[in-house]
Amino acid sequence: SATPPTSAVNMQFDHALAQIVFAAKSNVEGVAFDISSIELIQFQNSGRVNLRNPTQWTNLAGDADYTASLGSNTGIGYHATDYTSLTGTDGVLMVMPQTLTEGQTPFVDGSGSYIRVTFGAKDVATGESVIDAGKVITKPLGITLEKGKRYTIQLGMRGNSDNGNELDAIEFTAGVNGWEDAGATNVIN
Repeated sequence: SATPPTSAVNMQFDHALAQIVFAAKSNVEGVAFDISSIELIQFQNSGRVNLRNPTQWTNLAGDADYTASLGSNTGIGYHATDYTSLTGTDGVLMVMPQTLTEGQTPFVDGSGSYIRVTFGAKDVATGESVIDAGKVITKPLGITLEKGKRYTIQLGMRGNSDNGNELDAIEFTAGVNGWEDAGATNVIN
């Protein structure tokens, strides 16, 4: 028979994955956007992690696409400085730590990683569609994702696109936050 410990057993865990969440804002006064889909394209989805040292992922491979689970707040009004969270409470994407190689422009399958956003837009004053729902923009995405970090990919819906349609452009930025320490819980006393 085993003798129970006389003090609490400390169990320290580290996050082995990276989190991705999404936020958006409209930089076009008088235009409201509705984002219907966000996809991450050509991410590695298999590998091996050393549980004794979860900072070391090896044998990374695969070519997976992920679709974000968006919350109910996907309508983006004009907010020149404020980003609105698009990720619902269950919408955090958990991915393996990896360095994403930025894909070619325009999209070339197998050339690297991308983000694809499907959206529409309306004139706030008239309610008329200025971009039909289902408009798709695919942009290259190059970033290093580290374990234990939360990445916020921000979508700035803006003008001045290359094809002359001022409402077709999206600017992407990514910010990094560490996961919050949940604290210790004594289970065995």
